[in-house]
Amino acid sequence: MLECEKGRKFDEDAPRKPRKHGAKASKPGISDEQICIMTGVERGGAAYAATVNRAHPSKDEIKEVFRGHIMPGSVAFTDGVKGYKCLENEVDCVVESVPAEAQKRTGTMNLNNVNGFHSHIQEAYRHYRGVATKYLNRYNALFKAKNSISELTDMILSHLQPDGSYISASERNYGLLEI
Repeated sequence: MLECEKGRKFDEDAPRKPRKHGAKASKPGISDEQICIMTGVERGGAAYAATVNRAHPSKDEIKEVFRGHIMPGSVAFTDGVKGYKCLENEVDCVVESVPAEAQKRTGTMNLNNVNGFHSHIQEAYRHYRGVATKYLNRYNALFKAKNSISELTDMILSHLQPDGSYISASERNYGLLEI
């Protein structure tokens, strides 16, 4: 994601000038103007996102982010960043790099789930018209919580109305998510 200082006034000696709404990065490709959001998606399962730094993640950041999220003996498909190889020793998994040309072919060795999750993240941030960089991890946590909350709501409503006659408006009727 592009760095965003939404809602902040820039000082005279700021490292860059403020961008106008919808402006692009001044440098092409991955640069220090981009904030790295590391993502992991279990095939047919949970998703995880964490903001770590600018541009490319270091080996230590990769270990920290994915420790506890990858089960030993798993196969992790990556985009080819060499730093992911450190997970083989750290988590006891197999790390397979998927080249861009292999991703275009059909089969199980692809990054479609991750790319779909990236599109979901970008669409959510587009809805907010930019998210300040300092809040990115809070928004990333919502991606996981959103699925958990909807599952919890369904479970509670199915117990309240065992005949299955509840609808999505039922959560408002019962005040399940009121704070």
